[in-house]
Amino acid sequence: MRTILCALAFGLATAVAATPPDPGLDAWGGWRGLTTAATGRFRTERIDGVWWLVTPDGHGFFSVGVDHLRPEGDVSPPLGTAPYHDNILAKYGSEAAWATATRARLADFGVNTIGAFSEPERFPGTIAYTVRLALSEQAPAVPGVPAALVARITRDYFDPAFQVAGLLQQQQQAVYDGFAFCLRLDGRKQPRVGDRLCHLRGKDV
Repeated sequence: MRTILCALAFGLATAVAATPPDPGLDAWGGWRGLTTAATGRFRTERIDGVWWLVTPDGHGFFSVGVDHLRPEGDVSPPLGTAPYHDNILAKYGSEAAWATATRARLADFGVNTIGAFSEPERFPGTIAYTVRLALSEQAPAVPGVPAALVARITRDYFDPAFQVAGLLQQQQQAVYDGFAFCLRLDGRKQPRVGDRLCHLRGKDV
């Protein structure tokens, strides 16, 4: 029995010693263990039959993100104020201090992407983020529809004046920094225009 245990221990130690160290992450949060061409922008690439997000430095990127990352919070009508905003000011003293603490917390949680309805400008040059296109807001309003319970306009997405392709072309002319990696169609029921929207173009969006 002692001989068997010694053999097992030796085999385990040999296997652990033969395991290469984790290569770590690049500046964008991409895993250095998966390397391909560096293009200076986020993009997608099929590697060994699997589609990957790829960082500007050419490493595989698994996006883990949260949305609505902003200090304002929602306003409570009965209170006439935004409790979340009030609390962060009470705790951190300023929105800038909140952003510093939040960035560190995101790193601790393994979050590497800021999603829609956020304010990524509060974390410049430190974390990948998505770009909200807000296409629905460009559609004409439906005439004669009474005001809704919430402050939103009922829009006609079938109106010939609502040209999605033209709006996308305009958005592609915009310039984003290298940390922007996905153009997001807003609204859960928006029509899919195509996965190419998430084939990041970095500064070439």
